[in-house]
Amino acid sequence: MSRNGKSMPMYAQIREYLLDGIEGGTWSGEEKLPSENELAEKFGVSRITIKKALDGLVEEGIVYRIQGKGSFVSENGKPRLYASERLQHRKSFVWLLMPRVNNLFTSSILRGVERTLDGAGCKLMFSSTDDSPEKEKELLAEALELGVSGVIVYPAVGEAYNEDILRMALSPFPVVIIDRYLRGFETNCVCTDNVQSSYEAVKYLLELGHRSIAFVSTPVEGTTSLEDRLTGYEKALSEHLIPVDRSLIVEPFDEEKMERLLKEQPRITAVFACNNDIGLRVIRAAEKAGRSIPEELSVLFFDDFENSEWFRIPPSCVVQRPEAIGREAASMMLRLIENPGAPRQRVSLPAKLVVRESTSAPPGTTKTTV
Repeated sequence: MSRNGKSMPMYAQIREYLLDGIEGGTWSGEEKLPSENELAEKFGVSRITIKKALDGLVEEGIVYRIQGKGSFVSENGKPRLYASERLQHRKSFVWLLMPRVNNLFTSSILRGVERTLDGAGCKLMFSSTDDSPEKEKELLAEALELGVSGVIVYPAVGEAYNEDILRMALSPFPVVIIDRYLRGFETNCVCTDNVQSSYEAVKYLLELGHRSIAFVSTPVEGTTSLEDRLTGYEKALSEHLIPVDRSLIVEPFDEEKMERLLKEQPRITAVFACNNDIGLRVIRAAEKAGRSIPEELSVLFFDDFENSEWFRIPPSCVVQRPEAIGREAASMMLRLIENPGAPRQRVSLPAKLVVRESTSAPPGTTKTTV
């Protein structure tokens, strides 16, 4: 199969096997595919798994079924839904789906997308999914119904495999994913290099002298950007020969739990938070626990916020490049509209560590607020 099978659900591996066969000419238009029983025996799985793999191909129009006879490849072996003639009259419309636009990061992404598309004479349609996978699914279906030229999507939080995004991303239809990627699949996506950015942030805390550093986050599993930030945290500890203490990984974040942890674990001298909302709540929990920032606890987090330098404790943070992410996603989309068959690519942009007043050397060492 063409992609890393170990990271893919079994039904997705079988889907890829069938797609590779159709695209490679093993099965041509109107030709019958192996039966469900034959495929189940070949892969050592149940017919339910085979049916799930075939259902997606049928839904896309790549395969059709005839009751009592089996599954057949559509006439041209391509999804009817994504037929190029459907898109010809809508070349100038791109739909952007995002969970929300309520902070500096998301609003800057929107600005980057809009300016780039506008400069190319392409119109932008925007919808918020409110971080709801159900609403996201409905909007994706509506985008296809309207026949837009392409979709840029910032997935809802916690999505490992949204089948609708996956089907679109693996088809000829132009799709660009923002902020994360789908593990095990080659998709067009633009995101921050979260592993390296987190590694550099935690390395900075280690170089200040911290050895007990907590990692706090919203639920990590299923959101590749958060998974990669945790990987960067673990990588920095490992390179400094510090074992990863799972009791210091707090997810999902709870402010009261954080306050108790800081009271009960005075050995914790630094916290690395996955975003600015949680970072600010860590500062509040620390103050409730009687820990002064940065004298008794250093706090560093992902993402800046407006006028942060005027905050009562100007925070040290990892600053992403959201407008650049938006520009790159829009540029990638324009290239895909011109050439839907272009090789898929993943673009990772570097972030910048900005050191302010929420971090310093741990208690008992030479005081250094960098």
